[in-house]
Amino acid sequence: MRFFRLILNNTLRHKLRTVLTIVAVAIALLAFGFIRTAISAWYLGVTASAPDRLITRSKISITFTLPLAQKERIERIPGVVAVTHGTWFGGIYKDPGNFFPQFAMENVESFQLYPEFLIDTSALRAFATERNAVIVGVKTMERFGWKMGDVVHLTGTIYPGDWDFVIRGVYTGRSEATDVSQFIFNWDYIEQRMQRDWPTRTGQVGWWVIKIDDPAKAASISTAVDREFDNSADETITETEAAFQQSFVAMSGTIILSLQIV
Repeated sequence: MRFFRLILNNTLRHKLRTVLTIVAVAIALLAFGFIRTAISAWYLGVTASAPDRLITRSKISITFTLPLAQKERIERIPGVVAVTHGTWFGGIYKDPGNFFPQFAMENVESFQLYPEFLIDTSALRAFATERNAVIVGVKTMERFGWKMGDVVHLTGTIYPGDWDFVIRGVYTGRSEATDVSQFIFNWDYIEQRMQRDWPTRTGQVGWWVIKIDDPAKAASISTAVDREFDNSADETITETEAAFQQSFVAMSGTIILSLQIV
């Protein structure tokens, strides 16, 4: 008892020192929590990846597009259940610092390959009928204070020009691991603009998303897909969705390692 009284007396003897010590410990705990959260966020796409989805991209680099004509050849490969495509948009919303993932999907049927996205049927109908309709993850909606029906203006970088999108749906995740920050719109919006302004860029997509009948066949089906385009002008690399996501994490490996050390 005498020992605890001594501690209390010494604590109250230098009140400023005590307050500064408490503040220092609080900052350290907050910093630790923030850094661990940031590291977990980097790996979110890896942990949420589906084992029955493969991603096919250009063998040169993810920044190189692939011809739309590849789809029919991929669909004929044994073990392939469905094929759709995605394309990175890379637009700027007001300021370059306002980054969020922006993807163009082939069509409304593409969402069938992503059962982890929970979307209202009315939003899917609008996505199918309105050229510039967009479905946005709930996290990005809350971040910018957007509402249904809002018009979001983006300045294109990969696809130059001014682009206006109308929010017609919000998606949530089936689990906490689901990425609910994406901005997803119809690929036809890009394609129609390309046909008008840059005809040489039509019929090109970013990557293929392939649903397979058995995750155990992922390696053999990946090999079959890439063999289909060997020695062509558009050779490919096919890998599991988890490996594809991991490659993005690897690009920022130095940053992540630094955070882990801290």
